[in-house]
Amino acid sequence: MIEFTFDTSEIEHELARIAHVPYAIEKALFPVVSEVVEAARTDLSRRLSKMVALDPKVIKRSVKMSRPLVVENGVRAWINVSSKPIRLIEYDVQPRDVTARRGVASRHWPGFSYALRHGKRMLSESLMEESLPFITAIPRTGHLGVFRRYSKGISEVYGPKLQYHAAAPQIEERVIRGAELHFRELLPRIVSLIAEGAL
Repeated sequence: MIEFTFDTSEIEHELARIAHVPYAIEKALFPVVSEVVEAARTDLSRRLSKMVALDPKVIKRSVKMSRPLVVENGVRAWINVSSKPIRLIEYDVQPRDVTARRGVASRHWPGFSYALRHGKRMLSESLMEESLPFITAIPRTGHLGVFRRYSKGISEVYGPKLQYHAAAPQIEERVIRGAELHFRELLPRIVSLIAEGAL
């Protein structure tokens, strides 16, 4: 979770310009914080899309933001990255085709490669436990997936949740820095509009 706390003591000189306006802090800070956090959410989604080998729609759905909340001396909001376990087939798996072959021993099935992050491909052998993983479609549903065979049957292979990728410190630092700059640029503009009676 990336948390943003905007301290009113740091921006009192801006808010002093609209001290005569009823609910000035709420009128100024709530729209500014909402816009800043929405832009930070978009920035985080874009950065993750450049790094993680997943469909950008999956990433965007997993990046959620809060509404601004009044806290002591300021306003707080956050962005949370949260996904369910992601099927490995949803990452960049090549070839994206059935590798299991009827009548052929599994040790002779073709392998595949996969990437959790762009530019870092791995071979299917790196997933080996009791047996080599393979790509197949479930006959009832046609569901294509990466599976492993165990003594009790087969189970699908999952990659890491999206929050694993978002935990990189450099991503968090850049998103926070961008949000702080955006906040400093946007607040004076909104305060001016309120002071002029345009909002």
